[in-house]
Amino acid sequence: MASKGRKELSLLRYYGKIKSRIVARTAEIKNILATLDAGRHLILEGAPGTTKSTILRTITEVCQIPFYVVEGNVDLTPSKLVGHFNPAKVMADDYKEEYFEKGPLTLAMEGGILYIDEFNRMPPDTGNVLITAVEDAEIHIPRYGVVNAHPLFRVICAQNPFDDVGTMRISRAIYDRLCRIRLDYQSEEEEQEIVRRKTGCTDENLIKIAVRVTQETRFHKEIKQGASVRGAMDMVAVALRLREIGERNAREILTSAMLSAVSGKAWLLETTDRTAEAILQEILNKVLSQPDMKWDPDGEGSSPDQDEEGNGGAQGPGGRRAEHPGPEEEQEREGMPEDWEELYYGPSDGPLNLKRMVRASPEKVAEYLHSHRATAEQILQSTDVLELYGHLRDILDPELIEIARRYASRLIVKLASQIANVGMKTGNLYRRKGEEAWDEIEIDATLERIIDSPGSRIEENLMFLARRPEQKACVVMLDHSYSMRGLKNSMAALTAATIALHFKQDYGVVVFSTNARVLKGIHQHKPPTLIADEILSLEPTGYTNIHEALQMGIGQIKGYEKKIGILLTDGDWNCGENPIPVARMFNSLHVIGLEEPLKVEEDHFELTYRYFDSRSDVIRPVGWGVEETLRRYQGSRIEMLAREGRGHFCYVQSIKEVPLAITRCLTA
Repeated sequence: MASKGRKELSLLRYYGKIKSRIVARTAEIKNILATLDAGRHLILEGAPGTTKSTILRTITEVCQIPFYVVEGNVDLTPSKLVGHFNPAKVMADDYKEEYFEKGPLTLAMEGGILYIDEFNRMPPDTGNVLITAVEDAEIHIPRYGVVNAHPLFRVICAQNPFDDVGTMRISRAIYDRLCRIRLDYQSEEEEQEIVRRKTGCTDENLIKIAVRVTQETRFHKEIKQGASVRGAMDMVAVALRLREIGERNAREILTSAMLSAVSGKAWLLETTDRTAEAILQEILNKVLSQPDMKWDPDGEGSSPDQDEEGNGGAQGPGGRRAEHPGPEEEQEREGMPEDWEELYYGPSDGPLNLKRMVRASPEKVAEYLHSHRATAEQILQSTDVLELYGHLRDILDPELIEIARRYASRLIVKLASQIANVGMKTGNLYRRKGEEAWDEIEIDATLERIIDSPGSRIEENLMFLARRPEQKACVVMLDHSYSMRGLKNSMAALTAATIALHFKQDYGVVVFSTNARVLKGIHQHKPPTLIADEILSLEPTGYTNIHEALQMGIGQIKGYEKKIGILLTDGDWNCGENPIPVARMFNSLHVIGLEEPLKVEEDHFELTYRYFDSRSDVIRPVGWGVEETLRRYQGSRIEMLAREGRGHFCYVQSIKEVPLAITRCLTA
């Protein structure tokens, strides 16, 4: 077993050697070394390709420290992290210390670094094993004893904080025991040097174009997370091979290499209706239009801004040459209202400034759409339909409204399907005798049964480790009071559709204004498209009775072990009883506000006393005066609902912010 007796190695003196092997990152390397040298454990946060693993591997290689890598995933159990006894040796010779097969955590505690990649994909019960190791520098293993940590022992975790598919919430107890360092993308010059070192390429123009393309993906309005420097390295490597096999057209080489190397690395926004290929082609055209971005595969002749006939000139989106509008497009322009040039909708251009105009003058936009039916149908089948529908639903004719609602429902379900898989549901580990295909043998429990029953058959004593799914359900409560107009209705439909696709069965939908009603019961089957269509058809009316909504919502899921509520509203309650006592009945009540919450200032005393009427333990808690309590709850009343419901509160203004809000609710 490891001991604490050996002298700790100083890491700071290796800074020079480590720095010489890594491009830039001076501040980050110093900070990481100082943190490790101070005996602290660490979590590195950053997008893919920000040199997290590279820095750590270099440190361990230069300092000659054992390095144990673990990939965080749902199948990582505590026994895989700690280790287990060898079954054959135990059965032959009983439990002995030397028969214990150490896992990566135990090995690292004997003098090394345990590196857990994708830390936020690891199940919470496995993560809890780390708490004693990092806090007390020891772990207790049944039948083996206490493992004391060597002075060199460190735990370093890495995660991408922007990833929300298949990730889990990390316990605050673990976070509190780790130092945190964030790594961002590097500068263009630094990434060029990385590509130069990793690929061995000496073609500076090719390197510059590849790095510029990947960096442009990080700032494009339709890309949620752009490509890392790996995209540039892959693009350069593929381009060089295409040139090697005889390709000579620069644009074709760059296009093929870019699509192969980058299209899978760019994470598109859920609200875009374009493909990654179309967006990347637009980015490449933009890059190649810049004066310093020229590449000649042979060093002469071909140029990236030439077409196959050798013609240069500016090109439009998708690599097409810019053209003047044809006769039909000119006729559409002539039929537009005076001074409405920016409203023009061309097949390749999209509705320019249309959303801004529909907010300012919905009647004029409706007038234009009514008089230009072909263009209207095209506009109403774009991704802008979610906002247009909200502003125009009361003034468009029934035919156009039906087109808009039908397409909006389909688009909402499409968007919802892209964010519905966030928040992994791992369940709790437990032992069982029966075997399923996904179970693993619980070695220690099986050995104990075999030793206790020496005459029995081995298969009769096998114990398996499985995960019991959480018995939880969710109810979405959507406000459709008089103020829920415009885009708010589309936000409500997107929220409900996402929950429907995430929970699949154990969810309900409640809509409310002055009164509440069940739109989809907890055990009722209703397709997400139908749910979205019914919500889009709701007429904004009445007041905001949140108490009745919560009461009806909790009634839908009362039979479940874990009760989750998501309330979407644009304001405080203005009728019905105080909903805060009902909010406490949920295990988690999350609130998404669609308007910036009003801060309670002058009348917060009156509000707080009314709020505390039914809660004497809060108005005078131990160690708190009334003033401190009032300051804690000085804020909007719907924010108080989230606090009392132990949930998450956020405020959204646009349809693009809804996916992140839902993600936070599902991963809380």
